[in-house]
Amino acid sequence: MTRNRIKMILSASLLAPLLFIGSAAALESSTNPNTGSSDASHTPVVPPTTDKKTLDQRIAERETQFKTTLQVTEKARIELKCTGAQTFLKTIDTRAGEIETNRTKAYSGLQSKLTDLVAKLKAQNIDTTKLESELTALKIKVTTFNTDLAAYKQALNDLSTMSCKTNPTGFKASLESARAARVKVADDAAAIHGYVKDTIKPTLTDVRKALEDKKAAEGSNQ
Repeated sequence: MTRNRIKMILSASLLAPLLFIGSAAALESSTNPNTGSSDASHTPVVPPTTDKKTLDQRIAERETQFKTTLQVTEKARIELKCTGAQTFLKTIDTRAGEIETNRTKAYSGLQSKLTDLVAKLKAQNIDTTKLESELTALKIKVTTFNTDLAAYKQALNDLSTMSCKTNPTGFKASLESARAARVKVADDAAAIHGYVKDTIKPTLTDVRKALEDKKAAEGSNQ
């Protein structure tokens, strides 16, 4: 592949898709069916399970994790409203699935383009050490995003399928888990966007300049 071709890859046609992944706004819709008002923005997120835990086991873990207790009035309010809230939560669960599909495709495509670019730059004897390091860091960030999104989707799915009237405490604990996970996923997406914009994009600009300098130097030696 010629240097001109690589420069084209480094042009806006590549940089624009890099920034496509930036908005986390789709993750900002509140997971709040009006059954409680606690703010879980600083609550630790329970990671997705890799074993075959049952729904009851996951709920019990959340009750312990979030130390969930209910007053009599709150318990009555959840029992009254939770069935209707589950319809809303199913919609949120579907939306989360769409986000997962779109983000997975975008992140996978980005990593693939950068991997291909590294190989093509190496063929031109361009130093790719920095870009490779950044690609590794990006992969770690994407893995974190996928892990946290899986936890969010699991909590949403459990919320929409559990017997909320017979276990209002478990319902509230799962709701708090979903809220915390949503915040974490949004933070992960923002971190990826910031890393691409502030770290990888400038590196690509430097790589393009290195190609141009190399071409100029070779031209002056002819």
